[in-house]
Amino acid sequence: MENIKFTIAVATYNSAQPIIELFESIYHQTYQNYEVVIIDGLSNDNTMDIVKQWLRPSDKLISEKDSGVYDAMNKALDLATGDFLIFMGSDDHFLSYRILSDVVNSIKQIGGDMNTIYYGGCYMERYRNVLNKIQTKWSWVRGTMCHQCIFYPKSVYKNYKYNLRYKINADYAYNLSLWGKIKFQHIDVIISFFSDGGLSGENRYDIPFRKDLPSMLKERCGYMPYLYKLLRLFMGRLFKGRP
Repeated sequence: MENIKFTIAVATYNSAQPIIELFESIYHQTYQNYEVVIIDGLSNDNTMDIVKQWLRPSDKLISEKDSGVYDAMNKALDLATGDFLIFMGSDDHFLSYRILSDVVNSIKQIGGDMNTIYYGGCYMERYRNVLNKIQTKWSWVRGTMCHQCIFYPKSVYKNYKYNLRYKINADYAYNLSLWGKIKFQHIDVIISFFSDGGLSGENRYDIPFRKDLPSMLKERCGYMPYLYKLLRLFMGRLFKGRP
């Protein structure tokens, strides 16, 4: 428990412009027991030059063609060795240099279960506000926690993969599939700045996921959240023209 090791995993593609701020927020952490895993999709800008300037011998790097961000994230799951893993976008960053230390202290205060999923809060660029809610079965109707504020234990990330059918919301599906199987524990730490630029920030819909979500909710959260989601989807189609 004294020597919790973190894996900080980052999927990159032509990320030269924002990634320096992320690296500064990682490599200046006061808590130093972590590794960085970079999965790059064959960037054709100078991303790799910057990455190689920062990475230490203990960190890991793959640069090869992939089929999307969740394919890259699955590769990171295979390479990771930390007790807990967090995914950061290349245009996100930790909010302070004490984040990992604060997370370790929070885990210890709660009891130190090494098989629990711990999650905190994010500053959401899109809304210019902090999202730091405690997830309930009803929360899943509206969405998931940002993966930039979730620490997955090794017992989870080594046994569950992202579903590549979902091009935008595979992280939502991943988290929901674990609800009720694995303990989720909120910690009162605002962990990261969540940029508006990634897949989830784009004005698109993950149609396969939207079709599957009601049945996922029914299985993981029960009948009433399932009915509520069906109603919300119907109202969205009726009044907002959503698919």
